[in-house]
Amino acid sequence: MEEFKLSKFTKQGVKILEKVRREFKSCNLDDSALPKVFSDDDSAIKLVFIGQFGAGKSSIIKMLTGEDVEVGADITTQSAKVYPWNGIEIIDTPGIHTELRPDHDELTYEQINHAALLIFVITNEGFSQRIGDHFRTLAIDQKRAANMVLVVNKMDRTSLGNVPEQQEIIAEDLEKIIKPYKTSDLYLSFLDTSSYFDSVEEKDNELKTELFEISGHDVFVKNLNDFVASHKVLARISKPLYIIADVIRSTLNSNDSVDDKDIEEFKKTIEYRKNLLIEGKRQCMRDIKDIAIACRNEVIAQGRLAANIIQPENNKETMENAIKDAQLEVERIVVSYNNKIEDCLFNSLKNIGEEIKNYNESNFVKQVNLKINNKIKMEQQSFNNQAIGGALAGLGALIAKFSNPAAVAVGTPTAFAILAGKGVGLGADLLLKGEIGLLSKAISIPLSNFVTKLLTPPPSFFEEVLALLARNAGKIGAAVGAIGAAINIAMEVKAANKAQELENLLQSEREKVLNNFNDIADKIYESINNCAEEWTHNNIDNIITECDNSIQSLQTKKEIAVDTNKKLEDLLNQTESLIAEVQKLN
Repeated sequence: MEEFKLSKFTKQGVKILEKVRREFKSCNLDDSALPKVFSDDDSAIKLVFIGQFGAGKSSIIKMLTGEDVEVGADITTQSAKVYPWNGIEIIDTPGIHTELRPDHDELTYEQINHAALLIFVITNEGFSQRIGDHFRTLAIDQKRAANMVLVVNKMDRTSLGNVPEQQEIIAEDLEKIIKPYKTSDLYLSFLDTSSYFDSVEEKDNELKTELFEISGHDVFVKNLNDFVASHKVLARISKPLYIIADVIRSTLNSNDSVDDKDIEEFKKTIEYRKNLLIEGKRQCMRDIKDIAIACRNEVIAQGRLAANIIQPENNKETMENAIKDAQLEVERIVVSYNNKIEDCLFNSLKNIGEEIKNYNESNFVKQVNLKINNKIKMEQQSFNNQAIGGALAGLGALIAKFSNPAAVAVGTPTAFAILAGKGVGLGADLLLKGEIGLLSKAISIPLSNFVTKLLTPPPSFFEEVLALLARNAGKIGAAVGAIGAAINIAMEVKAANKAQELENLLQSEREKVLNNFNDIADKIYESINNCAEEWTHNNIDNIITECDNSIQSLQTKKEIAVDTNKKLEDLLNQTESLIAEVQKLN
């Protein structure tokens, strides 16, 4: 069966536009530059059927389109009816010169003025005087013959039927009316629509084929295709197709940037900052461990001093006071080392911030950010300053996050802003001045969404270890009590002149005291490291996690872009193939 190319191509164009728009929406791409519809009411190609009433215009439309068009013996079409069909419009007008409805002629002429193709339909009886005059007015006086196709319908009513011999007879009569034009100029077609509809219902294939050939369907459609090709009607389909292709290409160019060197270098800058954080945390924990070891050793030393007081020549009060003094000295040591730990944590944080700040201000980072910003601006311009789509979406926020953190939310510095010394207000001032006493106030400012947890003040190891000492005071108190009992026994042993037994007894008590202080020293060491690990986790690991998330986001965008590119390239190929087909016929 011959296919009407105009309908075929517009149908394909509509489908391509739908698929492209669907793909853009699923990938969050900007589709504002795409045509809203393949052809709107003003630009839609219009095929207008005109002619005498009862000539079977509605039947021909039904045969051509397959649409459920009302067909009847009376004046069925009382007003111009529009049938949207595969992106074009088929318009069925009332029969002209019925002398029953004078307004019919006015309705028909209104549609003629907008037609890309006029299909003038008459019956096998040819032109009546009135219809002939009307045809000549349109074709000759108004010079519309160049947009006209002439159709003779109801050939089943002729004596020979719709056969070449009968067509030649009718064509000779028609040329007398259509002069100076020839029937070939008007793409004359002969139809028997009754046979066509009978062929649709026929079950016998041989008879079905015979009825279809008699109907004249394929000759009619071929003539329409020839008209469309020779009159460049398909050129009007090309415009929306070219727009679709251009938008796809622009989007592909944007998505291709996800694979380029600039974005890969931007990802590396995030990875470098992440490594600065990781190494900064490691160095901080190494420094804290050294401090914890020194604190532990001093506590052990105090235990050793206290234990060494337990000697035969010292009395009970002297030994008890020595142990109590050692306990107080441990508390002093804890306070002293708490300050050292605060200094260490603060300096570690400040050092990381200075390294990140210096890196952010390096020529390499500035060049990378400049290139990315230029890409974003170019994409905005390519989409007429609409929202950014494609692989570059979100890069602006990442640049603000990692390169100019203070710009993320004025008045609410992020952890990165504080680390980089670029926080606004109190946070940055205190970090630059190094006023540790007010650090907790500086870092309690609400942060932006970049960091979900607040920076927490450095832990008070003094309070932590005092609580630990309180929990272990029973051990030291027991040691003091035990020493008192041991001294009483020792005096009896001494009076009995049992030197070895006395030494054994006092050595046992020295070991108990030393073990108690060693146990406390180990717990202090463990507590310091645990608290420091928790603090660095809360204040540094979350920023490292944000780096990981951003790196993964870029990688995910790249993977999505690659998949999107494949789909867009396929749609571009479909669009360009359709453009090529249209150009062949134009």
